[in-house]
Amino acid sequence: MLADDELRGLLVSRLPDLRPEVETELERVLSRATTRARRRRAAYIGGLAAAVVATVLVLGHDWRPRADTPDPVDHVDQVEARDLVNRGMYAAPAALNVGRYRARMLSATGGLLDLQFEVDVPSGWGQDDVYAFATGPAGEDATMRLDMFADVRQVRPDPCTQRRVRPGPTTRDLAVALAGLAKVTHTGPVPATVDGYPGHFVRLHGRGAPGVSAPCTGGTVPVAAEATGAVQACELPGWTSLIWVVEVGGHRITIAATHGPGVTPAEEQELVGIVQSLTFVLP
Repeated sequence: MLADDELRGLLVSRLPDLRPEVETELERVLSRATTRARRRRAAYIGGLAAAVVATVLVLGHDWRPRADTPDPVDHVDQVEARDLVNRGMYAAPAALNVGRYRARMLSATGGLLDLQFEVDVPSGWGQDDVYAFATGPAGEDATMRLDMFADVRQVRPDPCTQRRVRPGPTTRDLAVALAGLAKVTHTGPVPATVDGYPGHFVRLHGRGAPGVSAPCTGGTVPVAAEATGAVQACELPGWTSLIWVVEVGGHRITIAATHGPGVTPAEEQELVGIVQSLTFVLP
């Protein structure tokens, strides 16, 4: 049996063998950490790739319910414009069926111009001449009108006088002359087109109390034409005229969309829509 001093000496002599090799242990720890990091990175990349694939599959799939095969569409023949027949009167327009109509405009000589126009006519409209459409008798507050004149050469601005104004040759010249009618307020003229043809637009509103019919007491708006080629200003206080003057095929065309004070804004938009549906048919 070893004495204490001998045992102590033996242990002291063996201590170098018990000391750990720091570099070796550190290398072993770093190797393990690197291996684990590689495994985590590989797992992360694999999971990310799987998520991307799943997202593409979800987004690319059409989740809408499958629609039935559409039924074949029935063939519909092209609707042709019907010729406007002269069977109405200024005081009593003749009712028209809903549809598209072809008509001619009143020329400066009082006859009909070869240049024609087509226009959509909605429900509630009629005609009082071969160039004019109306919803009711002339002068009534709820009446709307559409008159078509060609080659207007003169403007009679005041029904209380015989004075006539001869405007210049352009569409703006005529629009300016119309804006100068007696007893009206006006907006414009401004550039405008109808069926792609260039021209000018002016909005007129007759001053005076609506319903006053005595001559020379209220506002005037152009709703008629004379055989001399003059636009006649009629005594209709409270009425509004939307007027387009455009150049078509060498002719200066005047479109007068007029309505009484009892017409609503929605009805005025219907009137504007009729003008917007208008197309010209050159001879």
